[in-house]
Amino acid sequence: MKWICNLENRVPFKWSHFFCFILAQFLILGQSLEADVKLPEGLGPVATPISGNVNRGEELVIKLTASMKGSAGVFDFSIFEKPKKGRLVVESLTGAFALVRYVSDPLSPSGIEQFKYRARVRNGKYSAPATVRINVLDDSLRLKIPKVLDFGEVVVSQSRALDFQILNASKYAFQGSLVLPNEFTLVDNEVKIKLGPEQSSTFRVKYTPQRVVGSFQRNLIINGNGVSLSLPLRGVSISPFKIKNKKIILEYSDDKFSRSAELSIKNVSDVETNLEVIDAKGAFVASPKKMIIGPGKLTKIIIEASNENPSGSKGFVHLRSGVDSQKIEVESPPLPPRVVLNGGERIVKISSIEGVPLRFKFSIENVGGGSVSVDLTVPEGFRRLNGEGLINLGPRSKSLMQFEYDSKKPGNVYDYFDVSWNDNVKRIIVKGNVSENPKIEINTKPRVTPSSTTENDRVSFNLYDHPLFKRIEKEREIDDSLPEIREVKLIERGKRSLVLGWSYPSHDESSSANSDLDYVIETRVHRYDEDLKSMIFEWRELGPDYAAIQKKDSSVEAKINGLSPDGKYIFRIFCESNDGLFSAESVSFRFQTKPSLKLSKAKWIYLIGGGGVLLCLCCILIQRKMHFNV
Repeated sequence: MKWICNLENRVPFKWSHFFCFILAQFLILGQSLEADVKLPEGLGPVATPISGNVNRGEELVIKLTASMKGSAGVFDFSIFEKPKKGRLVVESLTGAFALVRYVSDPLSPSGIEQFKYRARVRNGKYSAPATVRINVLDDSLRLKIPKVLDFGEVVVSQSRALDFQILNASKYAFQGSLVLPNEFTLVDNEVKIKLGPEQSSTFRVKYTPQRVVGSFQRNLIINGNGVSLSLPLRGVSISPFKIKNKKIILEYSDDKFSRSAELSIKNVSDVETNLEVIDAKGAFVASPKKMIIGPGKLTKIIIEASNENPSGSKGFVHLRSGVDSQKIEVESPPLPPRVVLNGGERIVKISSIEGVPLRFKFSIENVGGGSVSVDLTVPEGFRRLNGEGLINLGPRSKSLMQFEYDSKKPGNVYDYFDVSWNDNVKRIIVKGNVSENPKIEINTKPRVTPSSTTENDRVSFNLYDHPLFKRIEKEREIDDSLPEIREVKLIERGKRSLVLGWSYPSHDESSSANSDLDYVIETRVHRYDEDLKSMIFEWRELGPDYAAIQKKDSSVEAKINGLSPDGKYIFRIFCESNDGLFSAESVSFRFQTKPSLKLSKAKWIYLIGGGGVLLCLCCILIQRKMHFNV
């Protein structure tokens, strides 16, 4: 067949056809350019994939987010693949995030629905697409749990357990796990959870606090199947001991001259608690310092301020156990002024000679915390040597007062000094003796009273043999409630030892048990003092090497060793308590040891003289006999 071109029947060229062709090419190119924008090449932000659940016919708010280093946090979001069954409602797609509301179609079946979105910074590149997966459910997955678990007060290092239940009230099976905070554990359960529809499971949670934090709230998390629930855990972790007052103010006691307060401590735990009171600065003293408190028991201790610091002070003491330490604020008032005369001794003993002034002294001390002015009244015949007027004493200060007595008249001396401060008055008594004439011969032999039972082996002795002789004694703290030894008997007498005995005091005379008493024996010795130019009497305590004391059923015996034959000795006895206090001294007793066989010089003269007389008589008799025989 031969194709024949008929130019006569040819359709003429039209510019409208050419224009339509060009427009079609632009449309095709436009569609390809739009596809290039949706799927760009290169790096951009990272859009976040999202998943969620929604009931059919309900709405779900979805938060679109993205991230990019170096960005200002503002993105342009775009959705380029819409869901097939539901619809999206968009308010704004510009910002740090975008909120999109997904509306589920109630007529569509349940299942997985999804759409895609991406983000870019202004004038930048888009991110890779991110998928939003929506699980459209016929019925929601519902778990029922308690609103809160309240453990109440729990002692540190002890435990308390509570039960709670998780109920799956939906038509779907649930698989998940429990996430517990620190100090909480599950008892006899695993953290994994598997619950079928309408099933429940009970869990026991144990709380064991390791330190005291007071009130707390933490969350137990239940995760699984797109569900995340929080169960609040509340309680109070407490110390094993409770203190009623965390701040105490010490009160001053004039009788005890102390500042103290009582502190109550209760053990609120189920076991014994060991406590120790600690004060690093040493300003306060606790009694007792260490204690053991039984479960649920209440005890009291005394907090006292040290008198070493008489001024007011504030500080802290710490009560420490093995698991906790509590601080108590302590405030102490200052000590008021308190004046002590002569170290607490009310009597000053003096001894002098007529016409010779006697000097003596005693102290005035303020052991309190405030300043005080002391007025001293000096009696007639005495003269104050160091100053006149008031005596000003600061806190814990002391003044030694010196006096002189004129000793113009012989005889006994008994007078007193009045010492007054504020509203207080005390007296110091001065007693002693002034001798008539120091040149008269002094009979140094003690005055004795013979005893019919011991034939002059035991006599009572007056301690003050003569006022000119100075007496030295050991200072002892006397307890007037202790009994005195009133009678001492000589049981055995040797040349170099003596055995003395006395009866236990009756119970009417003493409140202390006889078995708790010890005894001290002193003997008196005399010596000449070169400085004083006078004889000195000194009482010396006999140690165990010289005095062996033996307690018997109803009496006490003491063997005194180390004596000299035919010696005269003076003894006195004290009772001593377990607290180191002593009774008043007994009446002094004098005993004499047996004489030895050694003859004195006088006896030798008598013996030789008597022997000579006997020898002369024998010679005369022999001569007479010879004469008669002749």
